[in-house]
Amino acid sequence: MTLSKMEIESQVIEAIDHFTEKYTKDFERIAGEMYKNPEVAFEEKFAHDLIASYFESFGEFKVTRHAYGVQTAFEVLFENGGRTVNFNAELDALPEIGHGCGHNLIAAGSCAAFLVLVRVLQKFNMPGSVQLLGTPAEESLGGKCHLLKGGAYKNVDVSFMSHPIATNGLDMIMVPSIFLATSYREYEFTGKSAHAAAFPWEGVNALDACVASWVNVSLLRQQIKPHERIHGFFKDGPTVANVIPESAKVVFQFRSKTRKELESLASRVENCCNAAALATGCTMKSKEVFCYLDMIQVPSLIEACYESTKKYAQTDTQVLSENSIMKDIYGSSDIGNVSQEIPAIHLVYSIPTLENCAQHSHVFAQSAGQLSTSMPPTLITAKSNALSAFKVLQDDGLYAKVEKEHKAQVKY
Repeated sequence: MTLSKMEIESQVIEAIDHFTEKYTKDFERIAGEMYKNPEVAFEEKFAHDLIASYFESFGEFKVTRHAYGVQTAFEVLFENGGRTVNFNAELDALPEIGHGCGHNLIAAGSCAAFLVLVRVLQKFNMPGSVQLLGTPAEESLGGKCHLLKGGAYKNVDVSFMSHPIATNGLDMIMVPSIFLATSYREYEFTGKSAHAAAFPWEGVNALDACVASWVNVSLLRQQIKPHERIHGFFKDGPTVANVIPESAKVVFQFRSKTRKELESLASRVENCCNAAALATGCTMKSKEVFCYLDMIQVPSLIEACYESTKKYAQTDTQVLSENSIMKDIYGSSDIGNVSQEIPAIHLVYSIPTLENCAQHSHVFAQSAGQLSTSMPPTLITAKSNALSAFKVLQDDGLYAKVEKEHKAQVKY
């Protein structure tokens, strides 16, 4: 007897529920251990070993540690012909705050989506290959950018991940996320040292140049577009008061909707820093540390994920395709760079938090560590991603639309 497409999907949905429940304690352990052992960019050795060891213990996956030339990246691969889908397990935490962006949940959710999808493909004897990538340094230094250069996504057809957020009481899953392009740049000023009391006129003050650039950029903010952002900090400044500082750095990170707009904003920030150098008599050189690109939105992939998420959502109002609450909340991520190479989707979902909580805070970190409340919504989106990825692997018509829509939007 041949089953209809609807009957197959119904059985797959049930199987995804079954396998998620079967391995839930494993996924909770991964989230909990990562939470207790936060590691910053490119120092994620514990998380790397934790997840790599877990999948090695099955004895059936191809596990590569230190993958694609990135010391704290790993790859887990299930090779089964057909197309290949990818799940991204972000590993890094924030300095001082820990998992204030919930990457312990992201990693656990992607591990869940990977393993559950593999078990479903095995159960129904269906083709399709699945990759789990451990991706370090999303918060800074662009781990996925390094993995792209190393060829990690070369054989991937579609990439998936989900991210927890704080919505102050709103229970929601948002399909998809909006990301701005961002550039992180250092501006180094060089002057001339001198005794600050005896011969200050002999000195050229590099710290003054940093302060002047900060003021210039602060004045610039009034004239930038509503969606644009500029933020920064002072770096490598003087450590004593009685010497005119010979060198100092200021860092600015700025964001805009597209790379073209970003470069226009970068030019204006550069002018602010050049003006500060001219006013103080310093020289200035700038260096881009990383650049995250804007996210390509693929309509047919968004629709597939939206429908998948509704299958597992607890209420009809929980799943949002467009949300006025989120439209003016901007972030950036190296998944944007991935989306410029292959079709990619990035869901966001709320976890219970205290009132007036936001990501990148100690309060959100505490919420990400409360696994009894943060893991259930994490696993809902993991199941949604597993179902969406299953559709991409099995539905030739859907994948053809996804591929065509993506190619029409590639910018860089």
